[in-house]
Amino acid sequence: MKTIENDLWKLVALGLGNDATMSNQDVDWKKLYTLSIKHGVAAICVDGMSATGLEHSCLQTIPKQIKLQWVSSVMQTEKIYNRQRDVIERLAEIYNEEGLQILLLKGYGLSMNYPNPRHRICGDIDIYMFGDGGKADKIIEKRFGIKSKQNEDKHSTFPFEGIMVENHASIINTAIHPNTLSLEYYFEEEAKKAESIDIGKITCYVPTVNMNALFLSYHIAGHFCHDETNLRQLCDWATFVMHEGKNVDWNMVKLKAKETGFFKFLCCINGIVIDKLGVPADCLPKWERNHQLEERVQSNILNFGNQIPNTIIEKIGRFWKSRWKYKLVYNENIYLHFILLAKSYYRTKINKNARSIWDK
Repeated sequence: MKTIENDLWKLVALGLGNDATMSNQDVDWKKLYTLSIKHGVAAICVDGMSATGLEHSCLQTIPKQIKLQWVSSVMQTEKIYNRQRDVIERLAEIYNEEGLQILLLKGYGLSMNYPNPRHRICGDIDIYMFGDGGKADKIIEKRFGIKSKQNEDKHSTFPFEGIMVENHASIINTAIHPNTLSLEYYFEEEAKKAESIDIGKITCYVPTVNMNALFLSYHIAGHFCHDETNLRQLCDWATFVMHEGKNVDWNMVKLKAKETGFFKFLCCINGIVIDKLGVPADCLPKWERNHQLEERVQSNILNFGNQIPNTIIEKIGRFWKSRWKYKLVYNENIYLHFILLAKSYYRTKINKNARSIWDK
């Protein structure tokens, strides 16, 4: 059945270099463009337009105004990517001068898995300073007068040269998910084995393959609970497993995903990237599949953000309606989590005398 959603899946699969066949006949390009923007994959779709899987070149069939908007969005994506790369290099240089090393979480490191790294849309810069996050914040404040904010339990934030930086005190938020403490310990130990990459003349670090396999899948699962998982995040997973899937210790991933609770969700996104994004099946382990659950997860991801809550009451309502997703991801009592969430909100948003996240 030909739908805008199916066209989007196929165009993105083609953009990632995978096998797909798409007809450009009877395509509502305006709706397809809008949907690609919503999911953060507009630039990847443009890559797909030049792929061999299209029956005919689609460039002639796209209305001129839509074509201009699409090209403009790609140029903006590339501009932001280059800007973020420059900011990472500058930050790393500053920290290196003070004897600190920087570990990049998600973002730039994952972009290296894409056919065209500059077409992975960028957001914040997430960093982990190997236990020196508090010192790193003080360096930025002393040198530039930029004071960080601690508006979450796991990281501080500060703007730097037009880009928001999230400086992690912990890799994941164990304050509202205490059952993930063992996963946090694993991440912090695995971070010590981080792999070096060069950005310009500066050396940074990225997670190991096994750390990325767990962190990225857990991160996607967490966003899924809050109706925030989009197609770009699935592209992160797809490109990661295509590049590194055969190097991952999947038995370890399965064990820790089951301990934390998100193994069934992980199985779902594995099935989705194989069926919808054309990821070769041999990049992933042959785990059990629940096609009915996959359809539900896939539908929810495609329709993410359709109802954005504006008030606390609306957020509570969304939280309650999404409890099936919570049960799919966490081995925790949902009522206890709600209490911890409320405490976290008070601690990070209201209490001006709350203990610093750097005081562990």
